[in-house]
Amino acid sequence: MKFGVAFPAYIDIYKEARELEAIGFDSCWLYDSPMVYSDVYATMALAAFHTSRIMLGTAVSVAQNRIAPVTGHSIATINELAPGRTALGFATGNTARRVMGMPPVSLPEFRRECETIRDLLRGGIATYHEGARSSKVRLVHQEDGFIRLKPRIPFYVGATGPKTTALAGAVGDGLIASAAIGLELKKSVDNARAGRAAARIGEPFKVIAMLGTYVTAPGEAPDSSSARAALGPQILAFLRYALDNFRGARSEMPEYLAAFAAEVDKIPEPRHLQLYDRYFIGIPERFSRFVNSETIASMTVSGPPDLVRQKVEETFRAGADEIVLWPLGNGREIDNFRRFHETVVKKVL
Repeated sequence: MKFGVAFPAYIDIYKEARELEAIGFDSCWLYDSPMVYSDVYATMALAAFHTSRIMLGTAVSVAQNRIAPVTGHSIATINELAPGRTALGFATGNTARRVMGMPPVSLPEFRRECETIRDLLRGGIATYHEGARSSKVRLVHQEDGFIRLKPRIPFYVGATGPKTTALAGAVGDGLIASAAIGLELKKSVDNARAGRAAARIGEPFKVIAMLGTYVTAPGEAPDSSSARAALGPQILAFLRYALDNFRGARSEMPEYLAAFAAEVDKIPEPRHLQLYDRYFIGIPERFSRFVNSETIASMTVSGPPDLVRQKVEETFRAGADEIVLWPLGNGREIDNFRRFHETVVKKVL
């Protein structure tokens, strides 16, 4: 059982990463949204320099934000600074693409990019596609101090639906599952492992589960003002994701999502220029009413240590190898993570 924390890529998040390492967390994962946060690889480089043990990963880098060979090269550069404690999470792009007014990349294009990066990170020759053209590429100086491919850099695929989770099993070293616990997580894990079996890959496969938690203090309500402030940014992120991915008529939406959609409709076009303001770092006033007891209960785990431990154990039983906690509050607060480690991690391990 391993535990990590995710952060928006503040350029100086190495300060929090260093504290997490001292507390005892195993990993620190950084979001890659260039229009929203600092550059993820510059941020990782600083974190690598200021830490010595904690694993550093992207959760997640995004297809077409950079061309695939550059993504492979970037994480290999970080591995030169922190050999054996880097990982690349990679996905089709929910926030990072939509904040530019673009949809996530198609599954065929995503598969091509995954295969290019995977082959480069294994030190081999990869096929790089650019429009209708393709070419062979390789990372040239693999042992001259520019990059490092050994120890091998794990390549994890962030996925939710059945097609992408199956792809994660077929091309990745593991799966990053977002906001999934219990039976929902087990379905994703089973689907990924089925994809791996179909590709006839026998190597180990790791499952990383993202979990939104808030450990309440004695006597504190799960929807206290502190809980709302901590959990609100991730709840609003989940609502944006649910709205972007809802397929059906507005009349078929759950009431809370329809109300959220109506509020989003009030933002003038081009809407994407404002919709991601305060993303994972705050609660815009216009959306504050959507952070309430109902959304906290349905989208996060908020409560005393015993309740949180129960959900953590359930997540591991469903197939997770590592739990990564979503950011809280302004995206760099760690007080609740400290309490989580003291009251949950030490009791579970």
